Amino acid sequence: ARHHTIPEIDMFEYLTVSKPENQPGIAVVSLNRPRKRNAINAQLWKEIGTVFGQLGTAGDDVRCVLLRGTGRAFCAGID
Repeated sequence: ARHHTIPEIDMFEYLTVSKPENQPGIAVVSLNRPRKRNAINAQLWKEIGTVFGQLGTAGDDVRCVLLRGTGRAFCAGID
């Protein structure tokens, strides 16, 4: 499925946020530290809190969020 970014959502260092085309109400948040197997450091922890505070309130009609990891692992824990 093709995805497009949500411009109203802040840009992040360790997250990507997109919406699948033809699937209204869904956002995909991807942990993006594949070299560290998406281990959560202080910056990523802050970004997760920020993005989940913004989704659904930015006029984007998001009702469902899929949280995934890029690379070989979803998340290797806290870094």
